[in-house]
Amino acid sequence: MIKHPFLPQLALSALLFAGVAADASAAIQRTFVASYGIDAGSCGVTSPCRTFGFAMAQTLSNGEIIVLDSAGYGGITIAQSVSIIAPPGVYAGISVFSGVGITISAGSGKVTLRGLTINQLGSAGTASVSIDGSVFERNTIAGTAFGLNSVGSIVGSLFAGGGAGVNVNPASGTAKAEIRDSNINDNTGNGVFAGGGGAATASVVSSIVSGNAVGLQATGAGNEVYASDSTITRNGIGVQATGGTTRTSTDNRLVNNTAPGAFTATTPKS
Repeated sequence: MIKHPFLPQLALSALLFAGVAADASAAIQRTFVASYGIDAGSCGVTSPCRTFGFAMAQTLSNGEIIVLDSAGYGGITIAQSVSIIAPPGVYAGISVFSGVGITISAGSGKVTLRGLTINQLGSAGTASVSIDGSVFERNTIAGTAFGLNSVGSIVGSLFAGGGAGVNVNPASGTAKAEIRDSNINDNTGNGVFAGGGGAATASVVSSIVSGNAVGLQATGAGNEVYASDSTITRNGIGVQATGGTTRTSTDNRLVNNTAPGAFTATTPKS
């Protein structure tokens, strides 16, 4: 019998090649989108995709979608832990003329949105949502809405010219949002709202709430809006509680509202 010493190596090479081919078609940790991209392949840095939706399907849970240049990238449904990041100086837009720009239903995962400009956004489910340096403009509903068992962190963002700014309104369960160093301006409804059938808490820290129909509003027992070191000004009603609690740390500026309203509870800073 003639032995072929190279056959094992050839077989191993074939297996390795098959493994590489399988990996190439699998989801990856970091994907990329660009104005010149094409929705095909794995969305790597040398062959980026065109839309957030396609890139999401190629991205592993806890992965990242990175924006390479300025463009609109379409609406997206997020059902896993992920970060979508536009670097400073890059405009990453989501323009949706009806419906919702981003829907988040990521279970108990964490979703981070950084540097995006969004015209419609809804958030529901049990995810932890972090919004950093993003812009929400001209939304017909809330700029962002936190539902059942969701936890939101909003930093350095703008919610302007829409139906509402930030709504925390779970039908049941709990929902929490902390808003820091942000502007919530010129919305036809509430600037910040806590209500619904569950337990809702919204904290507003070092922010400006201006030009809304109602600046801060808490509706229903067990729901609360807390404000610290913030300016509530030029609203139709500055602060309003209807069964809920509006709490101040005593260092807010409630000025120049058509009707100032009043905080219903005080918690001095320690």
